[in-house]
Amino acid sequence: RGWRTMSGDAKPTGEPSIGRAARDVLAFSCGIAVGAAALSLCSAAVSAVFTGVGAKGRKRREKVKSAEELETVVQALKRQLEDKQRKIDYLGLSIKEDKKKQPRTKGTHASAEEHPMKTIGYMESPWPDRRSTPRQGSLVPSSVGRLKFLPYVHPTVSLDDVEDFSHLWLVWVFHKNTKGIKPSKKKDPFSGGMGLRAKIRVPRLRIHKKKAGLFSTRTPHRPNPIGLSLCKIIRVDKKKGEILLSGVDLVSGTPILDVKPYIPYSDAPGSLTNTRVPSWIRAPAAIARVRWTEEARKQLSSLAFGYLKIFEGNVEVACNTLAEAVTNEAIGRPLSIQKLPPDAHPEVSDDEERKVYRIRMEGVEATYLILRFQQDSSLTFATSGESKNDKVLNVEKEVEDDVPLKEILMLSVGNFIDDST
Repeated sequence: RGWRTMSGDAKPTGEPSIGRAARDVLAFSCGIAVGAAALSLCSAAVSAVFTGVGAKGRKRREKVKSAEELETVVQALKRQLEDKQRKIDYLGLSIKEDKKKQPRTKGTHASAEEHPMKTIGYMESPWPDRRSTPRQGSLVPSSVGRLKFLPYVHPTVSLDDVEDFSHLWLVWVFHKNTKGIKPSKKKDPFSGGMGLRAKIRVPRLRIHKKKAGLFSTRTPHRPNPIGLSLCKIIRVDKKKGEILLSGVDLVSGTPILDVKPYIPYSDAPGSLTNTRVPSWIRAPAAIARVRWTEEARKQLSSLAFGYLKIFEGNVEVACNTLAEAVTNEAIGRPLSIQKLPPDAHPEVSDDEERKVYRIRMEGVEATYLILRFQQDSSLTFATSGESKNDKVLNVEKEVEDDVPLKEILMLSVGNFIDDST
């Protein structure tokens, strides 16, 4: 019978070629062996490459497993919360309905309503810091300031007819407060968990070592740091969008929330004949007079044009403002910076009276002493009450025995750089 070779050529029957067949079989076997070796090498290479990938894969699988476990826990907690909510709703005590039923007056500070307000302008005043700023505007009638309105309130139109009034109420923010309301660790049932001072140390009660209730004072540290001032209108400039005022007791840069005209028949009903105040409010001022040394007066005059721009060069107004402000500050808590040198003013012998105090007004800084008031002073630097260097204050005749009268001596006036701006 005929058969075919490996190459496919037909051979006639009866003519076999055993040698060629053996050669072909041997070649086929060698090819298989070479292929098996190559496959083995490829497997080894692939195995080496994927060894590192396998470690990363394990870590990834572990992370996925952890995420799946965390998701299982979260789902379990959600189911528990849903079960509790269903129980609450079943009892008719829905949390949302309960909040609506609570009286607003019984809410704590954290749950109180908020009423966001916009600033309508800013005050430009001679007072660069909180300590120097007068406590009441009526006590510093010479203090002037400019209320500059923001463009969005359209001052060219909104200020129409304002010049027909003599005074304005200013509603503003105590933006320089450093003692804000913070969470309190003390368990005070009247604070709502907040660090709110319910009792305040007021200057006029300091001698008696007593405190007053928060809402019986005008402290700036309040639940809502809002201030109220009554100022006199000097000039209204609608084109510039500003009002020049006097009796200003605001720190320069104070945000203004609103202005309202003063109306005598409603703001001072019955000429204030049936009003009452506590006895410590009726106590007269303890400062009887402000006196100037010749050096301090000359220094103020030389600095007025360069450092007291808001007064427009009026030295007399600047002098009166500083005298009123230092009186207001001395009644409260003046800032003592040092003591007189041993060779300065030897006539002042009391160690307490040798303390030098400081006050700042716009670009100047003044130093002064607080002395015992002497009607017929024999001090060499003292002048009469009618001198232009003195500012004699209106003092009531009846003075409490424990509130001795004092006077202020202005020592020096110099310029300073305000680093806070």
